[in-house]
Amino acid sequence: MKKLSLTILGISSCFLLSGCQALGGQTSYHEKEYTGDDSIRTIELTDKNMTVSVVGVEENQPLTINYYENNYSTYDIEQKGNKLVMEKKEKSRGLNLFSYINFNFHKLDVVVEVPKDQIDQVKVKTTNAKIDAEDLNLKSADFETTNGKIELDSIAVSGKIHGQTTNGKIDLNDLTGKEAVFTTTNGKINFDDFSVSRKLELGTTNGAVKGSIIGNEADFKITSSTTNGKNSLNNRNSGEKELAVKTTNGKIAVDFTGND
Repeated sequence: MKKLSLTILGISSCFLLSGCQALGGQTSYHEKEYTGDDSIRTIELTDKNMTVSVVGVEENQPLTINYYENNYSTYDIEQKGNKLVMEKKEKSRGLNLFSYINFNFHKLDVVVEVPKDQIDQVKVKTTNAKIDAEDLNLKSADFETTNGKIELDSIAVSGKIHGQTTNGKIDLNDLTGKEAVFTTTNGKINFDDFSVSRKLELGTTNGAVKGSIIGNEADFKITSSTTNGKNSLNNRNSGEKELAVKTTNGKIAVDFTGND
């Protein structure tokens, strides 16, 4: 009887292993690469549950996108004039529990590499994942996620730059823009050497706002408020530029480089 039970257990294990291997073949991700031409001026990327990175590279390198697909998750990539549109498409997985397992066991980020002066506009949207971007010169930029961090470094925007997340931290370093708006909930906003020519707006809940702005405090009309936290800013009704900072249950600590 014991031998029979072991035999049945062994057969069952083989079937389970075979099923996992078969399903693993369907759900395993395969790396792909898209190469664009130098006529592209706008990138619009819409994803789900996937970290997205946009990185500026040297001018002699082509625009490339490295990404991952499987039988359930693919991307539509289309160039429309000088605009490149990339959007994730997902098929129903039904009751196949194995389809939610990553059998590759490594990070599956979408990485966009683009000559740093080629693109005018970038719009990235994802969910439940991080967005990061660095070394870019743009006319406008829009970054939006949920339950994920936004991290931007060394980006110059001649127009407006916008970033929005929920339940995630925002880290900004060496950003330049005409107008900038960044908001989150339940997360900190940290920034260093932020330069704006017209307006900077920062807002969160249950998190601190801390950083440095290039220029003098006297240059800004300031509106700021917090609850249950200290505020280093003095509200002012005059100034060539505007600064609005708001949080709850967190401190505001903003320095101006020109005040030193």
